[in-house]
Amino acid sequence: MTPKFSMQTILDYHHSRVDLLELELSQLLQTKREILGALDSLFTDLDRLYQELTNFQMGEMDLKFISQSRFNIKKTQTNIEKHKEQLVVVDKAIETKQKEIIQARQDEAVFDKLKEKEMGRFEEKIKRQENILQADIYITQAYRQTGKIVPRKDGNK
Repeated sequence: MTPKFSMQTILDYHHSRVDLLELELSQLLQTKREILGALDSLFTDLDRLYQELTNFQMGEMDLKFISQSRFNIKKTQTNIEKHKEQLVVVDKAIETKQKEIIQARQDEAVFDKLKEKEMGRFEEKIKRQENILQADIYITQAYRQTGKIVPRKDGNK
């Protein structure tokens, strides 16, 4: 039966940390997609508002509608700038999270390597024990074939 890795809890911690960081990264990426979608919608609204303003400025001009259109354009432009700022913040957070994931994976790899080495040492120990037992079997068989009594290691016959 293979022994339990002595630092298995630490390895499990690093594995769960990587999973958590990847989940957080996916949430940040989802937030980025939402911001990009909102920006796309705002740019569409801005184009529509510019077209509306152009239409209000043709023919008879109604200053009330023109003023309202300009206000809406300004408000939409402000929203676009806010979303762009949010996008910059989210992009930086994504970059930071990616670096954290890389570091966490490296830490996890170190403990995986330690586990492999410990398992290798265990397998070598088992192999040595098997070789000793095999040698004992051959010695016992050789003594039996020659008709001699096999001496016991404890000194009794």
